[in-house]
Parts: sequence; C-alpha cells; structure tokens
Amino acid sequence: MCLRSCARSIFWWSIRAGSRSVWWRARPWLCGTPVLATASDGLPEIIDHQRNGWLVPFGDQQTLVEALAFLAERPEVRKTLAEVARKDVAERFALERYMNELKHLL
Repeated sequence: MCLRSCARSIFWWSIRAGSRSVWWRARPWLCGTPVLATASDGLPEIIDHQRNGWLVPFGDQQTLVEALAFLAERPEVRKTLAEVARKDVAERFALERYMNELKHLL
C-alpha cells in the first residue's frame, strides 16, 4: 500500500529551480493522490493544469490560497485529477515504453 494514498492531496512548492527528476515528482500520482504545485522544477512537464493536476505561478500567494480553497471544497475535482494523472503517469513511465525507446536508440 502506498502511504501517499492516505493523503487527500499533495502540494509541492519551490523556492528555486531544482534538479529533482520528473519521475521522483510523479510518484504520488501512481498512488492516486491529486497534486497542486508551483509551476517550477520541471513539474509543468508532467502536470497539465486542471487536467491531471493543478499548477500555480511561482511566488503567487493569492493564487495558491485560491487554488487550495477551490480544491478543498471540491472532492470530485480532486478525484478526477488523481484518476487522470495516475493513467498519464502509468503510460508515460511504463517499462514497455522505455524498452521500445531504448531499442530505437540502439
């Protein structure tokens, strides 16, 4: 069982551009956890705003507060975000996909 599956949502913020891998950031979605994050650290590469997650501009506290309130009051939106994200990440990071891409490189 994934410990993150107990969380209603995950929020990531950043104070600077970082070097965390996109895969590391994608792990909560595999557990069915919706994500609200700042648009930094490569997260816009995997989060399609309002489709599979929620992005707020870096440093925009007002938008962050509004997004937190919006998502807190709408469990159906959180559920949809999590379901779409889980499917997206499972497809994007599937072993078969990586093996096929590796074959084409060799």
